[in-house]
Amino acid sequence: SETKATHSYSKVVVVVMLSMYKAFAPKYADMMTETELSKPLYTETLPAFVRRCITNSRGKEPDAISVLDVGCGTGDMLAVVNKCLSSISSASSAESKNDDGNSSSSSSSSSSRSNNNQGNSKARLVGIDLSDAMLEIARKRVPNAEFKLGDCRDLTMFKDDEFNGAISSFVMHHLSEEDIAKSLQHLRRVLNGSLGGSGTLLVTSWVHNDDKSSTTSSIIEYPEQYKDVKGTNHGFGTLIRLIVAAGFEVKSATAEHDKDMGMTYATIVAENVDEVACEF
Repeated sequence: SETKATHSYSKVVVVVMLSMYKAFAPKYADMMTETELSKPLYTETLPAFVRRCITNSRGKEPDAISVLDVGCGTGDMLAVVNKCLSSISSASSAESKNDDGNSSSSSSSSSSRSNNNQGNSKARLVGIDLSDAMLEIARKRVPNAEFKLGDCRDLTMFKDDEFNGAISSFVMHHLSEEDIAKSLQHLRRVLNGSLGGSGTLLVTSWVHNDDKSSTTSSIIEYPEQYKDVKGTNHGFGTLIRLIVAAGFEVKSATAEHDKDMGMTYATIVAENVDEVACEF
């Protein structure tokens, strides 16, 4: 039940959030229009994240990659990841066929094309969320992915080093700094930095402003149509500090203004490595 997945949240927050997203889920899914999906987050950031996951896995084929999305909502991010991995796998198979020209390669390429006609990757894609209503839509949107009730601050259902990549997209503005820290500690544990590769983390979140040194927070003032959604804009600098403190190396940190929402969101890419530093 949802109660088990939310044991560590305050009762007030749980009741408000679950009630809100149960009613909001269909509307949230409808927001993913072609216009929305044409934004850089989906056309540039996510494909780059997928390529980094493959590169950092040190030799894994695209179909062998594993990606976790915490707070997956209606599965929009994993839907894009799925298509990206499918496309890369198809291109890789075609290249292999051209290089080898043997029947084994041809058969493999044909099988890959058949799979990709459905737009589905064979990679392991996993999403967790607190809302059954959101997950119900996600399962239909990305049928080849696994979707489970789960708390982003408690990933004990997963083993150490289980994933090559992890996504936390527009989740952290719902959490306190303490909650964010707990979530990041779990994400570091399940990403495979200790297996010879580097686990890749993608974080997006509404932020107070685009100043990387900012630690100021403010209550989010959503547009009228989303007035029932609650959240806090943490400082851009606060998110970076928490990510580094959890043991990640920040590779890039950018901010972009979303004109539709009238707010600024941060996009942070980090890796789970032994020695922590900031490169941006």
